[in-house]
Amino acid sequence: MLSDAHMAEKSTEVEFTGWLYQADYEYLLDPQVRQIVVVGETATDQVLRMSLAGIDPAIVTHADNVPEAIGAVDYAGVDTTFIAFCVSNVDVARGAADMLAKRIEEASHEL
Repeated sequence: MLSDAHMAEKSTEVEFTGWLYQADYEYLLDPQVRQIVVVGETATDQVLRMSLAGIDPAIVTHADNVPEAIGAVDYAGVDTTFIAFCVSNVDVARGAADMLAKRIEEASHEL
């Protein structure tokens, strides 16, 4: 859920993606990372950056919106889920965390 759209002249356009190549995406090569779901204006750029970092494309899912991203999370057998977001979209991240918690809670009642 990373984006610099808050800095863009048009909120649907992202102006600077250079920071993706300054960030340590190789950190995600840890075998404990079993799934990565990306969403936001820079999602396509992030997928490319992850590919360059050597991350297995089979664990990366690109979602078009937050509800789709939450729906894509495979939480079976997982004890921790992280939501990474930029400081300009804290409210969106909180909403996503609430959606994910509700989905997990509903699934636990189905068992």
